[in-house]
Amino acid sequence: MNLGTWRIVIIVVLVVTGVAVLANGFDDADPAFAAPSATGSPSPGDGGDGDPTDSPEPSDPPDDPSPTPPPRTSAVLVKVFNGTTVTGLAGVVQDDLVAAEYVAPNDPANAPTEGVTRTRVYFRGGPNADQNRADATYIAETFLRDTIGRMPKVEELSSIYTVEFVPNTVTVVVLVGQDYADAIAAG
Repeated sequence: MNLGTWRIVIIVVLVVTGVAVLANGFDDADPAFAAPSATGSPSPGDGGDGDPTDSPEPSDPPDDPSPTPPPRTSAVLVKVFNGTTVTGLAGVVQDDLVAAEYVAPNDPANAPTEGVTRTRVYFRGGPNADQNRADATYIAETFLRDTIGRMPKVEELSSIYTVEFVPNTVTVVVLVGQDYADAIAAG
């Protein structure tokens, strides 16, 4: 093959690989932090959090060969969003975190969309991602697991989410879902 043919083959391989990465890389996007759609809110019956089933999520985080740093409290800046129609739910969670010496630089708020069925905890990536993940996991285990009866999913707050709703200083975000509201109402 000549040099021109090799260039075309390489370009085709790169394009196919890029399409495959893009097609598979955005499956877990949470619409509560996605840019608002034309319809404005999730359709009834879809669970509202991008999860079409009500099957339980795995409660154990994936194996990570690197050691986990110890969680912190007073150095952790948190933001709590209410993804339900239950008024004041984010305030309840944020008050619990502040009472435990976490720092909430902003008032709790409603999520950009309602209808989130499952509570989730997000951490900011970047150079402190390991520490932020440890802090988020600790919050999920300590403040949410017993209330909702399972470990909430802990995920990176990444570029696939519209982070305009989250101040840059915040390292952990709690998105309160209907599972938390139901547990509070029952308990």
